[in-house]
Amino acid sequence: MRIKKISLVVAIMMVLAFIISSIMAFGADSNDAEAYFPLKPGNTWIYQLTLSGSSKTIQQKIKVSDPEDGNPKLIVYDPNANPQIFVYYVENQQGLFKTKEMGPSGILQYKPLWQVLGAKINIGASWSWESEDHKMKETAKVTAAEKVTVPAGAFETILIEYSGISQNNTAYTDKTWYAKGVGYVKDELTMDGKTLTSQLSEYQLAK
Repeated sequence: MRIKKISLVVAIMMVLAFIISSIMAFGADSNDAEAYFPLKPGNTWIYQLTLSGSSKTIQQKIKVSDPEDGNPKLIVYDPNANPQIFVYYVENQQGLFKTKEMGPSGILQYKPLWQVLGAKINIGASWSWESEDHKMKETAKVTAAEKVTVPAGAFETILIEYSGISQNNTAYTDKTWYAKGVGYVKDELTMDGKTLTSQLSEYQLAK
């Protein structure tokens, strides 16, 4: 895809938000998704984003907003700190699921609900998802426990590797490292021959 690097960065950022927005992980609690993806209103994460082949660094902010209909809502901000994408979730005994997203391309309703995390995750665990119209799909597998160092510090993490097809029929792979009680601390999203690396630089958890 021949577009300027900054356009590619924005495009990948949107897919990154589309895929994860958040994704964030698991442990030994009653619901591991809750432990590794703390969706308390006010929780805020700031990431440094770099694209392979470029020295430019972009800052991205993600914040948990007040719930809607009792369910968590995540806001992904663009590099100018403007709200860009709103991601809606539901948590249940099976784990964490995305229900819909609102962004520049409109509203995306996920049917069936898009599973992001399982309620119980162990190394080797896997799951998959496919949209009702079969245009989007994703598989995920927990592959390792690793210590990761990012600008925000050193964290003990669990690595989940995702792969799939996005809404614009683009294949992607996504490696995400989650720290218990924090969220995802590092992510490597690869698509169209480019890799976008996100590293946690600072975070604030609501009390």
